[in-house]
Amino acid sequence: MGKKMRITLPKREEDIEKIMNEVLERHPEMAHEHHHREHDVQDLVNTIEVLFDVAHTRLSYVENDVKLLAKHTALLYKLVLLLAKGLVAEDREEKKKTLEEIVSLLEEHVRRLQGENIG
Repeated sequence: MGKKMRITLPKREEDIEKIMNEVLERHPEMAHEHHHREHDVQDLVNTIEVLFDVAHTRLSYVENDVKLLAKHTALLYKLVLLLAKGLVAEDREEKKKTLEEIVSLLEEHVRRLQGENIG
């Protein structure tokens, strides 16, 4: 088997830049390609930043929608519970009281929705 060579890669920015300059001095034809790649990388970074901002904005909208849906779902559960309570109620007075509670919840919900749309 052949002898294995170990290559130590530079870690400091100055060392990397020094090596790049040496390579470009020996091979000047690579200077244009290097500049072109740097420009491509910067374009790519800018595009990724824009996409990240768009994704973040959309996530904010989704989070708000989820909160709103949670409120509506909670109201639906309350209404179903009250309807069930009204259905199993023994007397008319208890049924009437449950229906009034349902109407009150719905009116309150409509008022809140109208207030959110105005504000």
